[in-house]
Amino acid sequence: MLPLSLPVFRRRAYEVFLATHIVFSILVFLGSWYHIYCKYGHQSGYETWLYIVFAIWGFDRVVRSMRMLWYGVHTAVITHIDHEYIKVSIKGAVADGHVYLYFLHSRFWENHPFSVASSTVQVQADGISTERRSNGSESPTDHEQKALDSTAKPVTTSSNDSTLQPGMEFYLRVRDGATKALHLQCQSEVKVLIEGSYGRHEILSEFPTLLCIAGGVGITACLPYLRAFPGNATLHWGSRSQALVDSLTSFSKFPAINIDAVVGKRLDLISILGNQQGDFAVVVSGPPEMVDEVRKIVSKLARKKRIKLVTESFYW
Repeated sequence: MLPLSLPVFRRRAYEVFLATHIVFSILVFLGSWYHIYCKYGHQSGYETWLYIVFAIWGFDRVVRSMRMLWYGVHTAVITHIDHEYIKVSIKGAVADGHVYLYFLHSRFWENHPFSVASSTVQVQADGISTERRSNGSESPTDHEQKALDSTAKPVTTSSNDSTLQPGMEFYLRVRDGATKALHLQCQSEVKVLIEGSYGRHEILSEFPTLLCIAGGVGITACLPYLRAFPGNATLHWGSRSQALVDSLTSFSKFPAINIDAVVGKRLDLISILGNQQGDFAVVVSGPPEMVDEVRKIVSKLARKKRIKLVTESFYW
């Protein structure tokens, strides 16, 4: 179980990792049970510890099932961005952090974690989803957001033919397995089960400035911070796809956010972090090598100023 859980293997063959992890877990439980039974019988009480393990594992599975039943079956709309990226929109369900999705059209027993990029979707009067806001595009007012969170009723936008409704959006990079199958389903709808949400975001309002550094679809983990931060926020985003950047160009709706998006080249992390004045918070999400480089630079700068570093994992 341990070597198959290494990130390098888990990212390349997530479905294999998931199946072997569950199967090997059951084998460990059974092997431990028969080891104790054959060696000690029921004389020493060692099996009591296994009962506790079984109870915890079973409770976890029951809670996961209850989370899915709570959301029910929803419809996911798959939209093509380019040959490498897709967008998944689910109307009528709200979550933050990340969730696990079960796509019922193919291998419904598998679940895949995805970071939630947006908590609302814009829907036309006829009920058809449109190219509306992701967490960095047109934002509802505080009053409208409270209405979305508390009543789950549509909120009318400035457009006469569309409304903001509760929903979730995900931006995915196409790889082998489930995401490749979804790419083949572009411009169509599929049924999905939702398990979540998991993960919460740190509160960084004590800092005057927020610096978000994202790589590729790692931006999905930065969007909630940019949306919620009350002060000056800057986003530095390195992407290999211009189409992905174009799909999120509505950041201009947030006047307090400065955006530096580069396509096809690396971010100059030393200059980005070194030129920052005063105390600030840093949120970084992207490839492991980029996160490690940011961590090293921040550790040196933190000797002279107060810096809060948040490393966010993203899922696709």
